[in-house]
Amino acid sequence: MLPPNISRISLNNGVWIDCQQMVSHKEFEKLLEASHISYRTPQGHSKQFNISSLQNDVDSNKTYQQRKDEIENNTLEIKNKSLQQIREFKSMLTVLRTAKFNEILRLNLESIMHIFESFGDNGELARFLLLEGYLDDTYYQFTSLFHSGRLSPNDNKFLIQVRAFITPEPDFPIDNPKEVIAAMREEDFRQSYVLNVKIVDSLLSDQKNYYKEIQKLFEYLSFQFEKSDDFFVSYYNIGLNVKDLLVGLNKAWKGFIPAAIVSPKKLITLPS
Repeated sequence: MLPPNISRISLNNGVWIDCQQMVSHKEFEKLLEASHISYRTPQGHSKQFNISSLQNDVDSNKTYQQRKDEIENNTLEIKNKSLQQIREFKSMLTVLRTAKFNEILRLNLESIMHIFESFGDNGELARFLLLEGYLDDTYYQFTSLFHSGRLSPNDNKFLIQVRAFITPEPDFPIDNPKEVIAAMREEDFRQSYVLNVKIVDSLLSDQKNYYKEIQKLFEYLSFQFEKSDDFFVSYYNIGLNVKDLLVGLNKAWKGFIPAAIVSPKKLITLPS
């Protein structure tokens, strides 16, 4: 609306605003509400200018403030929706971490259909066995082809139970804990499967290399402390790193001491 080559404007309050800085100036919204402003010509003369029709010319239905409020509210709405999606995705992650192999395949069925073509005439059979859960990434552990090597029969039996979503007893015998740890999935250390005396001993005896796994162990214990009585009882009796377990858990979970004090079995009490 202003004539060309205008460099400065004013609300007639003695404060002149550079046109290039107008949008970021603190008086900007007052300018939009004003009916008259002054502008300075390139020759240095000041003149009055009527801008009372400005907002109506831009939008006859809504004022600048109304449109601004809509944008800000919309931004807040989008933010809230995004936060809700994040919460939903986090919830989905928890489910996916413990989902069976065939359940994950079904979630991505379209992207894996071409794989079955490589089976030729047996493609439909392979698809049926995989999608129905008869074959999965742990199938080899359930066959009679197991031979002792890095894993003993006990080690393999432990892993079979874990893959079947069965939590072995805390004192379940494991012969090669480091090999079992290497065969466990990342999320297993955030589940009850990690509560095995031999596994915890092995983790705590090499805290530098097993830092992430130990943090997941402490995270699980902090959330499932009241359900971990059997593990604590077993570990206090035969575990080799009781001190490291307690110190590490207390460091990772500030509520450990208060929770232990009120624990029915007084899990904080060490054997004499």
